[in-house]
Amino acid sequence: MKLVVNIPAYNEEKEISETIKKIPRQIPGINEVFIQIIDDGSKDKTAEIAKNAGADFVHSHNINRGIGVTFRTAVGKALGNGADIMVNIDADGQFDPNDIQKLIDPILRNEADLVSADRFGKYKAKNIPWAKDFLNRFAARIIGKFLNHKINDLTCGFRAYNRETLLRLTLPGNFTYVQEVIIDAIGKNLKVK
Repeated sequence: MKLVVNIPAYNEEKEISETIKKIPRQIPGINEVFIQIIDDGSKDKTAEIAKNAGADFVHSHNINRGIGVTFRTAVGKALGNGADIMVNIDADGQFDPNDIQKLIDPILRNEADLVSADRFGKYKAKNIPWAKDFLNRFAARIIGKFLNHKINDLTCGFRAYNRETLLRLTLPGNFTYVQEVIIDAIGKNLKVK
């Protein structure tokens, strides 16, 4: 079982090394762990620092193309590198890489095809502006009701995807993907947790 931990990055030279170093390289149920960086046209030394910090794959866009394009690139590169599971985690260290195990366990047990972290559940994220918090919860409630599926956090990018999900997703526009991917996966009867 091969896991590709994907880190999208744009001008993250200050944080990316520490984030990479915190990614566990031994995870129960996984034979190989690879770290993949998609540098979205950074103007700083993000790509160079990522390579030096131990990233296995570093792919760079020539210009900043947006998080939607970056996610499409990540999916294509992860599949090309034989990923059975891809975990997407932010470069800035806001998520704990030790929680990767919690995201992939439902996939390993065949209980889920896509697992998303929840910043509004039992443990709440810090420093989320009130308006962003409210709008995320409101949109999650409305879309969840429409899809008949409980959704707590519609915009969290810390997620795990199995290979089938990566192959079946209809990848979205240039500047967003998080909401569209959840809607697409639920609409395709994939198991979302």
